[in-house]
Amino acid sequence: MFQAGPARHLIVCAAVALALIGCTTNATFNVMPEQVPGATVGQVYEVAITAIYPEGGNVPTLSLTTDSGALPPGITLRHTYQGGAAILGTPTTAGTYTFKLRATGEGCTMSGCPFGVRDYTLVVTQ
Repeated sequence: MFQAGPARHLIVCAAVALALIGCTTNATFNVMPEQVPGATVGQVYEVAITAIYPEGGNVPTLSLTTDSGALPPGITLRHTYQGGAAILGTPTTAGTYTFKLRATGEGCTMSGCPFGVRDYTLVVTQ
């Protein structure tokens, strides 16, 4: 016969609580596009960033951060009016920039919230 102890009870309660508020600990989504096009110094650059749930459907509102690396000078991460996000700006310095983007649902601050990450390399030419 199964005996439930305090640790087992805590795990079950935590799982139920996460399910009730709509957050899961193992749900992730795919950050798109898979690659970003190159940019040119002094020319406006914009790439839309979206996230797609594994079972299909877009994540409605994104919050983007860089986990590592650096964006080119003059390029930033911004929210768009449609609830998505973008890498945009006017690059000022040529070079090869590698960075990792993390996308989460807007306002989601729990450690178990779904997220997605993608590594990008953005080449800026003169």
